[in-house]
Amino acid sequence: IKFYKIRAKTLPPNPESYSETYSGEQFLIYDSTQEKLGG
Repeated sequence: IKFYKIRAKTLPPNPESYSETYSGEQFLIYDSTQEKLGG
């Protein structure tokens, strides 16, 4: 879980960057879910 949170904070909020680094949508959705749940 920490891996995802760290990567999300390190990378710029750019869908293309996320897609290149990880599975794109799933990565963004995961990050969004974590923020909604309060981390």
